[in-house]
Amino acid sequence: MAENSIEVDPAEIATTPKSLLASILYSPFVNGLYPSQDNTHVIGLAGEYRGTYADRWKPKSSFFDAQRPGGKRHGGADIYATVGTPLVAVVDGELEQRPDDGDAIGNRLWLTFDDGGERWRLIYGHLSSFVGGPRSVTQGDVIGHSGCSGNADYDGTCSGHNRCNMSSSHVHFQLVRVSDGVKFNPIEVLRWSVKYQDDDRDVDCEQFP
Repeated sequence: MAENSIEVDPAEIATTPKSLLASILYSPFVNGLYPSQDNTHVIGLAGEYRGTYADRWKPKSSFFDAQRPGGKRHGGADIYATVGTPLVAVVDGELEQRPDDGDAIGNRLWLTFDDGGERWRLIYGHLSSFVGGPRSVTQGDVIGHSGCSGNADYDGTCSGHNRCNMSSSHVHFQLVRVSDGVKFNPIEVLRWSVKYQDDDRDVDCEQFP
């Protein structure tokens, strides 16, 4: 199974959420101060699903297991982040930096940890830069910055804006069981609450918010 793929075969998706981690940060952003697409913030949220796809507002396309072309599924969750936003380790673990090698996920961080008798890897994708080198990290450590690497800027709205002056910049979070490459919903497993998780609209961007 391709661990770094954004669009994956349905067989690589775990349909049953697994509860992990007694200690986990509720947000991947410094002090939980997440970037907002409508300039409002709710205390306790991990962040917001990316909603912008070209000139459409459709956050459901950012959900884990969202349908993708060719019978593929979305193997992670896309959380909105303006380019250059600092990101933190949400759990203690071993950190590796993987530079963009031409695949869809671009510059990514591997945060590997053990829990429940299994080895897990949380991947942060589409980054612009890394902070430091391979090392052990503690939750809350700044480890990188969001960006537009990989296929994040396929339509120019990650590094720029659509006609509604909205950006699609985001971090692709992917949670992988190392033993077999199966992907789990990071939002459910990490017990994050994310804005727009109940928004199933697919509308013109002018209808946001």
